[in-house]
Amino acid sequence: EADYRTASGRIGVATRKSEEIDKMKGQIDELAERAGISLDAIDHRPPNEALFYDEYFVEIGKFETDMQNLLKFFESIENLAAPGMMRVSKLNITPSKTKGAVRGSMVISKLMTSSGIEEE
Repeated sequence: EADYRTASGRIGVATRKSEEIDKMKGQIDELAERAGISLDAIDHRPPNEALFYDEYFVEIGKFETDMQNLLKFFESIENLAAPGMMRVSKLNITPSKTKGAVRGSMVISKLMTSSGIEEE
């Protein structure tokens, strides 16, 4: 039980799944804007539910930026102070037709402990 309390303190507790997905999308959009990245086709998948936590997924279907801004975006995800452990779990990039830029897609995941509140 002590391990659970320690982990849940770092991960954070989700309220309702739909609210958590909206918050996560907002956080990603804000971090991308600060890093100078325009995101297109942002969507989510249903969360994976485990015994003590839920894993949320946001899919970014398309983006284009330079590598410096992309790395700044990754760093901001890694250093995000909000509850939840967010990470880029899948990344596809290819060179863009624009010199010095890349384009691609990614999936960002976030772990949160479940509050036990049922969705309506």
